[in-house]
Amino acid sequence: MQEFDPLVLLLSVLSVFAVFLINRWLGGFTPAHLNSKADALARLKLDYPAFEEQETVVGGDGKSAILAGAGGGIALVQAIGDRFLTRLLGPGDVKALSLEPSGNAGMQHLRLRLDDFTNAAFELLLSPETNGAAWHKRLAAFLDAPGQSVQEAGPHG
Repeated sequence: MQEFDPLVLLLSVLSVFAVFLINRWLGGFTPAHLNSKADALARLKLDYPAFEEQETVVGGDGKSAILAGAGGGIALVQAIGDRFLTRLLGPGDVKALSLEPSGNAGMQHLRLRLDDFTNAAFELLLSPETNGAAWHKRLAAFLDAPGQSVQEAGPHG
């Protein structure tokens, strides 16, 4: 049996770190970001070309968007790492829904817990100009058991 050499471990760690830095320097990882409603719609159309958008709200942090479609359909776009996750909601897809004030002046967090083992959490940071209560009401139609796990905070909701 060979004796443990700490120098080999140190060189291995430094090598992995050097590869990471080179990847970063070459632009190997750029976090996904939604800059506008058009970005959100374009990204959704890659996966669901037939979706007919009527209204879109993009989160204040550019990490998520909700799109309302013709006939009451709802689509979600979420940045995860350097990619986007898109999803069309169906009846019962939302397990919990809340609208809460954020720490930022007038902003709100719209949070959904989805019936999806791959990505159960969805959050949207709403600007003060966005009618959070209207989006909350739209999403409540997709709750698994309407009337349960619905929270709306504050009179300005």
